[in-house]
Amino acid sequence: MTDQREALLVCNDLIFQSKIVGTARELGLAMRVVPTPRQAIATIGDQTCLAIVDLADHAATSPDILAQLRTTLPEDATLLAYGSHVDVDHLRAARAAGCDPVLPRSDFTARLVEILNGAVQSDDPANADSADS
Repeated sequence: MTDQREALLVCNDLIFQSKIVGTARELGLAMRVVPTPRQAIATIGDQTCLAIVDLADHAATSPDILAQLRTTLPEDATLLAYGSHVDVDHLRAARAAGCDPVLPRSDFTARLVEILNGAVQSDDPANADSADS
């Protein structure tokens, strides 16, 4: 088994997925893409340091499954969720389920390099300025 840290991405938007994976690759972070949090749970390993969940699919990202994902991740891993800024209820539910940070998609996009760099360099991928989340 490799000692390389790994991130998981739960996202069905192929164009956005490509941007995230490409950025991770440029930064030297291995990124595994899965279509649902349930499949993410099945692929979590000891080197998983970050899980990123797109909240666009409400059925697949219920609070119960997000909470299960949080408890399955290594204790020091970050569970980040992002979604539409107008979907306030779903963003709040994700936070209540254990996602931290929870960001509007625009903020996630703006902070993508910072977040992924954090996964490569530290134990807390969202440590830089997470107070706004």
